[in-house]
Amino acid sequence: MANAFFQNPSHEIPLRSPRSIWNVVVVTADGTMRSELERLFSRLKIDPSWLSKVDECRKIQRDLVHMVFTDEFLSDGDYWDVYSAMTRGLITKPKIVVFSRSMSRADREQAERSGVFAVLDRTCSPATIEWTVIFAKRKHPEART
Repeated sequence: MANAFFQNPSHEIPLRSPRSIWNVVVVTADGTMRSELERLFSRLKIDPSWLSKVDECRKIQRDLVHMVFTDEFLSDGDYWDVYSAMTRGLITKPKIVVFSRSMSRADREQAERSGVFAVLDRTCSPATIEWTVIFAKRKHPEART
């Protein structure tokens, strides 16, 4: 499926809403997590793109992505691999949010000092995720409309 909007359509995975004001990508292979996030994002009127591997992160037009939610561990890497794949070479980097199952407090603080926007418990409430989105949008001038 060729899309003139993408520079290299032969190898890039299209975003669901490439011209949307607020583009969100979710990287998870966990079906339960996906279902929960689908309900939440639907309520927030966000139509995210869904990926399940780090390799897929390397194939999307990253400069259009504003926020990324990712599991701590994936089948082909971890959140640092997602961070690297999604931010490499970009001046304006997307906000990366990690869903943690096992990170210590020190590891969470280190991740946030190193550029991760937020580290949330895998079992956090939908309200916590919603507030994370709201806070990220406030820090992104294009998303205020």
